[in-house]
Amino acid sequence: MKVGAGTIKDRFPEKFGYFERQINENRHNLFWYFLFLRLAPVVPNLLINTASGLVGIPFGTYVTASLVGQIPFTLIYIKTGMMLDELTTVGGIDFKSMLGLGALALIALIPTYLTKKDANEVEAELSDQKSSA
Repeated sequence: MKVGAGTIKDRFPEKFGYFERQINENRHNLFWYFLFLRLAPVVPNLLINTASGLVGIPFGTYVTASLVGQIPFTLIYIKTGMMLDELTTVGGIDFKSMLGLGALALIALIPTYLTKKDANEVEAELSDQKSSA
């Protein structure tokens, strides 16, 4: 028995049900799907953290995808802090620093793009299988 499972399911039945369906549909590609959830700012981390144990995401997948998924954001925070440390006057951010921050943001989007592309291919394949059945 999972502590609080009934409360979460009763309090947020639509969101939990949707999350559970999505996880079950992506079981074959769970690491990449979970990494996508971590990188995409659409799903709140609190929901991911709470519901992951309830829908049976393996602990190893949860930890690994969470760690990898936090790297781009951590790099952005570090770069932003370094840029703010270099500021001596308001408006003192140079073009090189802005370009670096933009590059970090784009790098953070690469895994999201790749996983979304994989998810779309799998979804198209599943649609083909359903229509041929």
